[in-house]
Formats: sequence, C-alpha cells, structure tokens
Amino acid sequence: MVHFQPDPVLSAFVERIYVEIEYDPAQLKALGIESEEAVQLFIWDASGDPPGWRKVEGGVDPERNVAWGNVPNMGTQWALFAAEPLAVEEQSDLTPAAFALRQNVPNPFNPATTIAFELPRSSDVHLTIYNLAGQQIRTLLDGAMEGGSHKSVWDGKNDLGRDVASGVYLYRLTVDGGKRTETKKMVLIR
Repeated sequence: MVHFQPDPVLSAFVERIYVEIEYDPAQLKALGIESEEAVQLFIWDASGDPPGWRKVEGGVDPERNVAWGNVPNMGTQWALFAAEPLAVEEQSDLTPAAFALRQNVPNPFNPATTIAFELPRSSDVHLTIYNLAGQQIRTLLDGAMEGGSHKSVWDGKNDLGRDVASGVYLYRLTVDGGKRTETKKMVLIR
C-alpha cells in the first residue's frame, strides 16, 4: 500500500496524474495472487458517496513489475494498493455481512459531517448525538431500515434546529432495541 499527501500547488493545476506502483511478484504469490494480470489498482476516495475504494483506470506491466493508473485528482490523501478482483458470485450480494458503525467523515468538521453504518439485515435503528455530559443533543434516525450500507448527515444542530457549540460529541447507533450498540467520538469546530 502506498500513501502520499498531495502538494497543494500541484492539486491546483493537475486534473489527473499518472502513477506507477512497483510490486514484488513473490509478495503477490504469498498473498495468494497467482497471476500478475489479475492485479488491479484501487484508490481510497474519502469524498465519494459513500467513501470507499474505487478501481483506478490503468493496467499492469508484468515485465517491469509495475501496476499503473491515472489518479482522478490530487485534492485529498490517497492510498493505492494492488489486489485480485472478487469472483462474480462474491460480488452479487452487496448486503454487509456484519453490523458496523464507521467513523464520521470529515472529523473534525464544520458545519456538517456524514455518519455511515452497515446493517446485515432489516433492523430497527436509532442514531443519536450526545454531548460529553451524556445529554441527548439530536436524534438523526429512529425507525426501521433495510439491510445494507447507510449514511446520515449531522448539520451541527440540536433537535430544536439551533447550532451547538464547538466540542467533542458522541454518536450512538442502537439496533433492534439495544441488541447491538456502538458509540464513536467526533469533533465539531466552529
């Protein structure tokens, strides 16, 4: 995996950038990737809807042990890696296998942030914002939802529609009346 932080000067002028990632064929075999032609280049897109890994347009040069691609922009930090694609039958079921609450993006934030979560099946969902004193600030979700990937946006306001102060807040996802609960921290900066 390769990480780099773009230069702000470059990101103002470059719409796409060509990237090459060298790899060691022995490391690929150790990971269970038998064919170098099966290697694909992916990039983490934090600003996507939803955020996630995206396949990069490009290819592989097995003679040079290089995966290459055209990165869409330099506006955020990117991570690139090589991986073997999933079999078609593995890709057909897009319902998550487990309950998961993701870290909000962006964090810290101003004025709004997105909270993503996964449900393996249809569930009764309650997503609530609290301050550090444990006082409920805002209910974002309260009701039945289908299994799958979901997201909710918090605009930094309380249940009365008023802006809340800068600080650390907690968001809690409760599923099926408390059978599953997870809480994470986030920071609002005004």
